[in-house]
Amino acid sequence: MRVGAAAGSLLRVAICAAAVVGGCLIGGTERLSAAESPAESAAELCKWIPAEAVAAVMVSHPADLLRKLDETPAIRELESGLRLAELLERNQELRQLRAAVSLLEGQLQSDWKTILGDMTAGGLVLAVLPDNQVVVIVEARDAEVLRKVNDFVLNLARLDPGNAGKREAVREAEYRGVRGWALSPEESHAVIDRRLVLCNSAELLRRIIDQAQDGGEGLAGSAQFKAAVASLPASDIGVFVDFRLFRDLPQVQEGLRQARSPLSVLFLAGLTEALGGADWLALGLAYEDESVRCALRSGGDTALCKDFGFAMPASPGEGVLPNLDVPGRIMALTMYRDLRDFYARKNELFPERTSGLIFFENMMGIFFSGRNFTDEVLTELDPHVRIVVARQQFTPETGVPEVQIPALAVVFRMRNPQRFGPIVEEGWQKALGLINFVRGQDAQPGLILDRMEYQGVKYTVSYFSTVDEDLSQPLPMRFNFRPVVIAQGEDLILASSEGLGKSIMDAIRASADSDRPLPDVSALLETDLAAVAQVIEDNREALIRQNMLAKGREREEAVKEWEHLKRAVELFGKSVVKVGVHDGRPALDAKVSVKLSTLEQFLPAE
Repeated sequence: MRVGAAAGSLLRVAICAAAVVGGCLIGGTERLSAAESPAESAAELCKWIPAEAVAAVMVSHPADLLRKLDETPAIRELESGLRLAELLERNQELRQLRAAVSLLEGQLQSDWKTILGDMTAGGLVLAVLPDNQVVVIVEARDAEVLRKVNDFVLNLARLDPGNAGKREAVREAEYRGVRGWALSPEESHAVIDRRLVLCNSAELLRRIIDQAQDGGEGLAGSAQFKAAVASLPASDIGVFVDFRLFRDLPQVQEGLRQARSPLSVLFLAGLTEALGGADWLALGLAYEDESVRCALRSGGDTALCKDFGFAMPASPGEGVLPNLDVPGRIMALTMYRDLRDFYARKNELFPERTSGLIFFENMMGIFFSGRNFTDEVLTELDPHVRIVVARQQFTPETGVPEVQIPALAVVFRMRNPQRFGPIVEEGWQKALGLINFVRGQDAQPGLILDRMEYQGVKYTVSYFSTVDEDLSQPLPMRFNFRPVVIAQGEDLILASSEGLGKSIMDAIRASADSDRPLPDVSALLETDLAAVAQVIEDNREALIRQNMLAKGREREEAVKEWEHLKRAVELFGKSVVKVGVHDGRPALDAKVSVKLSTLEQFLPAE
C-alpha cells in the first residue's frame, strides 16, 4: 500500500470509522429517553439525498458516540488486549496508514479521535441509490477542519512516489461553482461549506450538487421516509429501506413461503406477512451499558395482517401476561394467542394441507375422545400462553443423566378449570399410553404413572424406573424426562420435568398479585445465555466426546472447541424481544446484552 493509496483511502477510512463507531454504539434506556429521532439532526443532510434512494443509514451524533465508545471501560480493555501497536508493526499496510494518520495529527495538532469527531459532529448519512450508486454526507463542526483534512489528503496523494509519471495524481474539476476532486475512478468528493460529500462516481456527485443548489426536500421529503422515521423511538442510528424493490425478489418470496408452516405462523403471527407486504422498513438502534437495543417497524397495507387477529390483543389495554420466573431459567415466552381462532382459520392460513397437520388432527381426535378440537377443546383455553425452558438440577441420590437436557413447560389458562381439567388429564394419559406402546414395540422401558401432591395440589407424574440402574453411574438420556400435568386453579401446566412443574406452581403463586396483562403486547421473549453456558458446562464431557467421535478430533482439539463454544455463549447475557402493534402492523423491539469485555478471550495467545 503506497503512501498515496493511504491518502486516497484516508477519507474513506474516516467515514467508515465514524459509521463503525455508530454501529458499535447503539443506545440504551437513558440514551433513548434523551436522544433525538434518528433523522432529526440528519434531516437536513437527507435533503441532499435524491428521493429515489433505496436505503439510508443515519447517525445523528457520531462525535458523541465516539466519545462514549472511548469512555467505555470494556472497550479500553479490549483495545489493550488486541495489542493494536503490535498489529500495526506486523502489517505493512496498517503501518503506512498509521503513518499517514500520524502526519495528519501532527499537522492539525490533534489526535485522530478528536479530528474524526470534529469532522462528523453534525451528523452522517450513507445512502444507496439504484444502479449501485453510494453517497456519504457528513457535516463537520466547522468548515475549517474539512478544508485542512482535504488539503492534507490531496497533498499526500500528489507526493506519492507511486504516482510519478502519471498525468494526474488527483483529478480536479469545478461544477456550478463547487470544486470537486477524485483520487480514483471509484471516488469523487467535494467540500461544500461544513459538509463533505463522498460518492462512488462523478456523475452522482454532480447530482448531489444540483440537489444542494436547486433546493427541494430530496429523500427527506419522501412520504415513506417521513413515515419510517416517525415510527421509530429515539435512537442513535436510524436505517430506512424502500422495501418495494426487494419484496418481490424470488429469494425473498421463497424465504417467506418457507415461513408459512403452522408452528411458524403461530409463533411469528404476522411478522413474515408484514415483511412480505411492506412498502418500507425502518430500524432504530441504540447502545448503553453493554446492551444493544433495536426497534423494527414497517409500513404498508394493514389488510395483509387481517388473518392474524388471533395474535392481536382483543381490546385496548389487553396483552400478554408477565413471564414466569423460575430457577435456572434459560428462556421464557409469553404470547397472546387465541388458539381457537387460529385453528379455525387453518384452511385460510394453510390451504395446502400437510401430512403433519392431518396426523395432528387424527391424534387429537383420539386423545380427546372425538371432541371437536376447535369448538370443544381449544375454546376452553383463553389467549394467554406461557412457555418456559429451564436448566435441570440433578442429584447423586436420584441419578444424573449422561447428557443433561433443559426442561420445557407450557402453561395455559383455562376458562372452565373444573370441567376442562379432567378432559386434559384423560388426554394426557392416553398420550403417555401411546408413547409406552411404541416404546414397548422397540423393547424400551416405559413410563410409570403416579399421582403426587404439592402444596395441596394433586397432579399426575410419569417417570422411568431406576430399579435396574446404578445411580453412581451416568444414566441414559431418558431420565431427563419426568413429565407432569398440573391443574392449579385456572392454570394448566404441562412440563417435561416434575421439578420445573413445581417451580412454575411456586412462580404462579408468587406473582398472583402482579399477574396483570402487559398492554398492547402480543409476545414477549426473554432469554438468559448465562444459563445456557451452565448447561454447556454440565455437558462438558458429553460434548467433548461427541466432538471426538463425530469429527475424529483428538481430545485436546475437542476441548478447545468446547471452550470456544462456551466463551461464544458467554459473550451475550440477557435479552428481551417484544412484539406489539404499530399503526395496525406488527412491530418489534429488542434489547440484547453484549459483554464486550469478554471478547478478549478470543484473542490468540502471545
